[in-house]
Amino acid sequence: MSFWLIVNCFPPLFISFCQTYAEQKAPNSEWKIVWGLVILGLSVTCWVYCYMRNNVYDAMLPATITKEYQEAVVSRWKLPPDDQFFTY
Repeated sequence: MSFWLIVNCFPPLFISFCQTYAEQKAPNSEWKIVWGLVILGLSVTCWVYCYMRNNVYDAMLPATITKEYQEAVVSRWKLPPDDQFFTY
């Protein structure tokens, strides 16, 4: 049986799947899926950032970053008197 004979016998089946140009160019809901995935990605990124900031970075800070240690280091420096600062 040839293809054209099948087409001529059952034209409503083939016509029902055709779309006009306006129907093809009509807006669809694909943008909603894209924006949903973008917002989901941003949300996951924010949650990972909050977890890393609270649980990972606090444990990794060295003791030399504390204010007390920095003040102790500055107090051990041997600075010249103010009137002899530019004599070097």
